[in-house]
Amino acid sequence: MSAITHHRFHATHSNARNAYEADDAESMLGTLTRPTGVANVERLARIRRAQQRSRRPVTLTRVVILWATLAFVVALTGGIGNEAWARIQLEQRVAQTQQRNSAIRQEITRTNRAVSQAESPEIIEQRARAWGYARPGDHVVVIILPSH
Repeated sequence: MSAITHHRFHATHSNARNAYEADDAESMLGTLTRPTGVANVERLARIRRAQQRSRRPVTLTRVVILWATLAFVVALTGGIGNEAWARIQLEQRVAQTQQRNSAIRQEITRTNRAVSQAESPEIIEQRARAWGYARPGDHVVVIILPSH
């Protein structure tokens, strides 16, 4: 490379670098300028390389990780849904069982009252007399009606 060509290469290269630095500084400040010449071509090439880097190809690993994550989220959501459904079912069963227990308690209370009444001496005597029994020492009078 001749000295002149070498000097031009470095001058162009340093101008392009200065143009990049100026572009970066101007973009930070929010001003829009467009460099001309070699700097513009190099800037466009740099932008294309950056775009190509940002558009990384989808690899099998990424796809597998994505699907695994999706499957995990679906399984977790399904599990939570199943737990909620099971809880609702159990709460309904508890409510039904409490209603049945309440009905059984009321029936037990009625039965206990009936037993205590049936065990009272007055009730026992009434029933026995209705069936034709008498106390010892009582005179039983039987009335026979004439039949027609």
